[in-house]
Amino acid sequence: MSINAGSSVFTNQPVPAFKLDTTTLAGGDLLVFDDAEQAFVNTTNTNNTSVTSIPGAPGSEIYLSAVDGVLTFRNIVAGAGVTITESANALTISADPSNQISAVNLGSGQGVFESKDGFELRFKSINTAAGNINLSISSTSNEIQIQNLAEINTGTNTGTGAGVFRGKTGETLEFKSVVVNGDLAVADNADDVTISSNYTLTQDQLVLGDTATNLKTLANGPVGSILKVGSTDLEWSDSEVQGYTFRVTFEQDGGVDVADQLPAGWTTNITGNLITVTHTVGKPLRQLAYWGHDSVTSTLRYRQPTGTHQVTIPTGNLNDKFAINVISQVAGAEVNGYAIVSVQF
Repeated sequence: MSINAGSSVFTNQPVPAFKLDTTTLAGGDLLVFDDAEQAFVNTTNTNNTSVTSIPGAPGSEIYLSAVDGVLTFRNIVAGAGVTITESANALTISADPSNQISAVNLGSGQGVFESKDGFELRFKSINTAAGNINLSISSTSNEIQIQNLAEINTGTNTGTGAGVFRGKTGETLEFKSVVVNGDLAVADNADDVTISSNYTLTQDQLVLGDTATNLKTLANGPVGSILKVGSTDLEWSDSEVQGYTFRVTFEQDGGVDVADQLPAGWTTNITGNLITVTHTVGKPLRQLAYWGHDSVTSTLRYRQPTGTHQVTIPTGNLNDKFAINVISQVAGAEVNGYAIVSVQF
């Protein structure tokens, strides 16, 4: 409803009436029709509208100002990768999915990308393993540099003997194995390779080469056996050399007086200067010699039987008898002296 003002408006009481309370009248009051008063009364304007941002809230303010009843707001502008779509009731702000940043490791090695936390990309640090002594990592403005400090090893043999270094394949140093031939052994421990004989020597034992030029031991043969060349190697003879002695005493004329100091079980039969000996060896006599005593020089003189004073073996008793025809001169002894008879079987 409009209220027309003129010179007579407030002279003559208008209908409806105006009732102004001068005690409360203030600038900006409104005349509001009051049903109870059936008049327009002055009322405080409670409909003043203003726009403001939420105090303390983050972000930029959209409201700019209000001048003469005109509210001014800032425009919302789409940045790179963002679109704003207007509809009747809304503004739709969308981001380009291609701008959703992530990271990935390429290849089959160890990846340096670890994860993404919000807008933060997380990468692993490059480091050396604990206890490493041959790897160094340094950084420049554009590079991470990994340097191998290890030596490129190889090997060589010194001296003039047979070398044990064979070669190098990749990172592997190759050495020859130590082997032996014959009765030798190789013992390997933490610090040494020891080459030693693989046999136990006894006193007077022989070491000889076999047909493959390897060293080996020759087992001791029976007492008195003879070493000989066999069909393939040295060997001991099947027969043993056995030696015995007895004594012959001569008379004043140099003839035989008595034969004594015989080995156990032996006997003699003396006829003139012929001594027939019966023995228990069980094989034929092989060698006989005399050691005649010289009282002047106190020595024994070596003599052998002669063609005239022979040593004989009866053909019917080859393994248990032999005979000597001897006088003091043949035996290298003095008359009334003696000689030692040495026999071997």
